Amino acid sequence: MKNTNNSPHHRQVQEVLQASPVGAFQTDMGGNCFFVNRSWEDMSGLTSEESLGKKWMEIIVEEDLPAISHIIQQAIREVKEVSFIYRIQHQKNGVRYFKTHARPVLNKEENEKYFLGYIQDITETRLSTVYIDKQNKLFRILKNIQDRFYLGESPYTLFNKLLENILEITESKFGFIGEIIRDKHDGQPYLKTLALSNIAWDEASRKIYEDTKTEGGVFTNLDSLFGQVISSGEPYISNAPETDENRGGTPEDHPRLESFLGLPAKTKDQLVGMIGVANRKNGYDLSLVEFLDPLLSTFASLVAFHRLTIAKKAADTRKEELNNHLQSLISSLEDIILEIDGNLVFRNVWARNEDILFVPKERFIGKNLTEVFGERASFFADHIHNVIRTGKTKEFEYKHLDPAVDKWYKAKVTPVNLDPRPDHYKMAIFVRDITEKTKYIEALKAEKEKLEHTNLLFDFSQELSKIGGWENNMITGKVVWTKQTHAILGISPEYIQQTTYRELWDLLEEMGAGLIKENALKALKSKKPYDVITRITTLQGDRKWVRSIGIPIVKNSKVILFRGVLLDITRQKETELMLEQTKNAAEAAARAKTDFLSVMSHEIRTPLNGIIGITNLLKLNHTPEQEEYINNLMFSADHLLQLINDILDLNKIESDKLELVYTEIDLPELISNIKNQFQSLADAKAIKLISGIDGNIPRKIIGDAVRISQILNNLVSNAIKFTEKGEVSIILQHLSTTPTHTTIRFAVRDTGLGIPKKMQETIFESFKQIQQEAYRKHSGTGLGLTITKKLIALHNSHITVNSKPGKGTEFSFDLTLELPSEENRKKLTPKSLTGFENRLSGLKLLFVEDNRVNALVARKQLEYFGIKPDHAQNGDEALGLLEKHHYHVALIDLHMPQIDGYRLSEIINRDYPDIHIVIFTADIMTDVKQRLARMGIYDILNKPFVPTEMLSVLLKVANNKQLLSREEKTGM
Repeated sequence: MKNTNNSPHHRQVQEVLQASPVGAFQTDMGGNCFFVNRSWEDMSGLTSEESLGKKWMEIIVEEDLPAISHIIQQAIREVKEVSFIYRIQHQKNGVRYFKTHARPVLNKEENEKYFLGYIQDITETRLSTVYIDKQNKLFRILKNIQDRFYLGESPYTLFNKLLENILEITESKFGFIGEIIRDKHDGQPYLKTLALSNIAWDEASRKIYEDTKTEGGVFTNLDSLFGQVISSGEPYISNAPETDENRGGTPEDHPRLESFLGLPAKTKDQLVGMIGVANRKNGYDLSLVEFLDPLLSTFASLVAFHRLTIAKKAADTRKEELNNHLQSLISSLEDIILEIDGNLVFRNVWARNEDILFVPKERFIGKNLTEVFGERASFFADHIHNVIRTGKTKEFEYKHLDPAVDKWYKAKVTPVNLDPRPDHYKMAIFVRDITEKTKYIEALKAEKEKLEHTNLLFDFSQELSKIGGWENNMITGKVVWTKQTHAILGISPEYIQQTTYRELWDLLEEMGAGLIKENALKALKSKKPYDVITRITTLQGDRKWVRSIGIPIVKNSKVILFRGVLLDITRQKETELMLEQTKNAAEAAARAKTDFLSVMSHEIRTPLNGIIGITNLLKLNHTPEQEEYINNLMFSADHLLQLINDILDLNKIESDKLELVYTEIDLPELISNIKNQFQSLADAKAIKLISGIDGNIPRKIIGDAVRISQILNNLVSNAIKFTEKGEVSIILQHLSTTPTHTTIRFAVRDTGLGIPKKMQETIFESFKQIQQEAYRKHSGTGLGLTITKKLIALHNSHITVNSKPGKGTEFSFDLTLELPSEENRKKLTPKSLTGFENRLSGLKLLFVEDNRVNALVARKQLEYFGIKPDHAQNGDEALGLLEKHHYHVALIDLHMPQIDGYRLSEIINRDYPDIHIVIFTADIMTDVKQRLARMGIYDILNKPFVPTEMLSVLLKVANNKQLLSREEKTGM
């Protein structure tokens, strides 16, 4: 949560991010993190300090680092939005899957960029399939262990098989399981193994293993990894045992420990045993602990049963010893033996421990059943009368007579003397305490219910996620499906029971899923998994999209099982198809718009090129009387061109395809020209037009003169338009200067109508004007301020408006501009034609243009530079000239009959590669430039052309062809 950037903008953003429930972060344009929120800390396991800079990347899984670094560097380099998935090593939760989405953000207030991103933990989605397989495997292990338990398998075999299963499901190299016993003398707990992996490393360790593998080894050192589990009663994970301070008691030559997991097994919060496993490839985490919880419960029950078995063996041994000393009746003594006659009167009582009798022994003898058992006497009387009636032994179970005592007993009533006289009829009642066994059975029932509940949740989760599982036994042909697989395919369980997997594949083929059968057969042959998406029609007529994944299980080079999952992806697929249709429609609309603008640009700019071109030629040679006419003609043509350019510029800006063209600008001269251009309009309305430039502003700067003029022209034009009296001012204020850059505030201020507060945002919208009576008499396209705002944004700045109705308006913006230097002057376009008359006479040029006026204008301008072009009116004529003459450069129009400019350029590139191609066109759309760039053509003169731009291109070609003398190069 630490913030290394305390600007107001970042504080506001970070206050919002802190409230976000998802992980969020900010980085600078170098990829260095300077802020993370609390959700990030919770999800990543890193504090804010540990996340700053590039330190957060230290938790990325090593295998994922190269790809993530590449994505980050590309995002920084291209300043674009990115989204990527990777794994982290969480210090508590192990390996987690994260999805990160980041995008660049422009802080206009401070003129800086940074990245804002969010993270999402998608581990559960990623691991769901693996988790389901592991759950199934765990359930099979538990069932197998329970079956073996019910079959009475020996503890040694049972626990070793359990350890083998645990190592397999946890992907561990070795381990142990054992019970926790307390020392009879000091009460200290210690570990006694029930099963232990054979990792003997020398003769001595092998002997120890053989001596203890059946009876179990004893480990008392609690200053060890397993000792942490015994001491705390909680799971213990160590993924760096060699440096773990709790690693004690490990022999020097013991195989290297790479990771360790210790798990406690409890019954009623009492630690009875533990499981320890080691050397899992990627270490252990808490998710594995949670996953193994059902197994721990089962293991705890097995330990309790094991202890009961041992106790029973001890009791049996003790009973055998007593058999040598006691009479036959006493020799059968278990917990309590009662002698009772036919009148249900107690004659004698034997108890191994009289403390277990619920009443003193003296209160039994000579008392009848009712006197001893009270209200419960009828329960016992029914069983005893049954023995008297049948003469056969009867067994039954009951709870302790005192409801507060949690004890269970088993009674066996056996006839001893079948005398018809009730007072001589003798029976023995043997009573055994079966509390532990009963509780153990109850625990097993609870575990069974828990497993059934887990299975129910598993089925429910499959139903929610629409994921079904399946398995084919390739030996027996048997097929097993989960409930959700039946639901997806609409095939009943009864049908599956009578069908082989091959018959099912044929059925799927009939349902339109022949692709599944085809890929399944290939997978069986190659013994490799398959993953396929197809569309099916169920037997009920429902059309669905499904994804089928199958994995062959190979044993001894033979596929014995074929299992996998089936996913219903109908909603996802339909969404994808809908998005594709929407995308295609949007692209078609964009193409139609581009085609329209391209045609309109060409059809309007072509004749306009003739008007402006001839006017430029007249400016080179005219009488003083003609100057005013020429200037008015040029002003009108420029105004018409500006309207066309406004529409095209708006389209380019909205498409992020407008580029700035930098030249050296004489700033006072630029402001003076703008003022002079509008002076006549201001004079006509009897208002003052004032300009003021701060003396600290450098005279020469580097910038896009056309775009800066366009911005100021729009603002000054609007100011004069909406001002009836007073003045309009153009003010330039110096803000700062460095050795390479200067920052200037441009402001246009008027004393006109002003703009209402609620309409100050509306004026920047396309084709929008203020709809009030005072404003309606002023005509316009409604594009000027829209383009102005976007052009200023293209300079990484923003426009500010300060206005009061009836008082006037001020528009201002700040630009940071580069200062001229010897290095950057080399890249700039010449400012005027002065000094370049007849300078390019050595350049051989082929001019291909079908429009007579455009050809005249361009030819005259070329002749001014000293170039005598060969003119062709179409592509066929151009090819004829190419066969006869050698040229340095070809100036080609694009839109011509028969062979157009594209085709002619391809031929020249192929057959005359030494000729430099310059495209001369009124089609200025970006798509045209991209198409020409793919052909290797990058020099384009737009109609109407600017003579200085034509000069710049021709000078570059002449220089590359080494046609300029040293003096001419210097003149450049």
